[in-house]
Amino acid sequence: MQRSTLYRLVLLVGFAWLLIIVFVFAPGLFQAQNTDSQTLIQARSERIESLRHSKQKVFYKNGTHRLSLNLTAHSTPVHVFYSTDEGSLLGLIASINSVRSNTKSPLHFHILTTKTLEKPLHDWLADPRLSGSLYDIRVMDTDIAKMVDGKQGENVMSYAMLFYADMFSDVRGKAVHLDTDTVVQGDISEMVSTSLGEHCIAVSEDCHAASKHVTSYKPQYSAFLNFRSPLIKALNMSASTCTFNAGVYVADLDCWRKHNITRELSDWMKRNKAGSLWGGEPGGSGPLPPLLIVFHQKYAKLSPMWHVRHLGWRVRETFSSNFISHAKLLHWSGKYKPWAGRSQFTKIWDKYYVPDPQRKYKPIRKIHSQT
Repeated sequence: MQRSTLYRLVLLVGFAWLLIIVFVFAPGLFQAQNTDSQTLIQARSERIESLRHSKQKVFYKNGTHRLSLNLTAHSTPVHVFYSTDEGSLLGLIASINSVRSNTKSPLHFHILTTKTLEKPLHDWLADPRLSGSLYDIRVMDTDIAKMVDGKQGENVMSYAMLFYADMFSDVRGKAVHLDTDTVVQGDISEMVSTSLGEHCIAVSEDCHAASKHVTSYKPQYSAFLNFRSPLIKALNMSASTCTFNAGVYVADLDCWRKHNITRELSDWMKRNKAGSLWGGEPGGSGPLPPLLIVFHQKYAKLSPMWHVRHLGWRVRETFSSNFISHAKLLHWSGKYKPWAGRSQFTKIWDKYYVPDPQRKYKPIRKIHSQT
């Protein structure tokens, strides 16, 4: 009887100690496990959220193209087009950097160039100061060169602006073309939002006061087209029609394709090669004459402040510094380029220039003279 009682007492004491261990120590263990799980879940959630809202640089290769992707959630990039050869390469870099520096929206740059410049451009655009945007570099189609009259010593790359819709068939909707001798001081998404109405393109007219024309010829069609030609006469255009500058334009590439603009431009280039429709006039040749024909009275107008040009026609300042500071886009059209000797407002261009990592291409500087 005593042994049975002692046995029961031992069992009761053991059970009591077990209860003490469970109620005292177990809650802490369970709480620790629960806290660890919650911490892990929270950390994962924060990581996912940071990836969605951060702008990370991701470099990858697509064929021969190195692209830098700006990851921004639920955003559509602004498409910006350039064409460049060796002579305008430095201008391209500064122009790209100016767009990047002043635009909040994500950007997708499309560049047509020569085969020899493809790799140098890849290396240059990998600079941290230029990364964070998407770059698509393609080599100019050699078939285009066949349409250019080589006798006139023309720069084939200058005609690239006419063929973006075909050579970049994957790009839809609105896009911007910029000459390489430009600096953008405003948010380029503002220019892209220009209403085109029923037209395929928006340009800036040369007769507006803000353009302050300083060239040696009048800004009218007769300065670019041969009005003695029967083909030009048949178009019933006035020789005094105001011209526009195509160094900067906004185009709806879908509209461009729908109306077969590229084919129409190509046809006029072929006719010129056979019959001298332009090239001997004061304004010279280049891609503007066929554009003047195809888009005669068929374009929307850019705000004059989005194309302040002729800065390359002389070294002496054409505009006041105050006016230039308020301009949205500066264009050094003319022979005086900010990277090639003397130029007006060179300091503005210098602010955006990023040196060549290979040190092959460098700006040329000369003492300014008031001419």
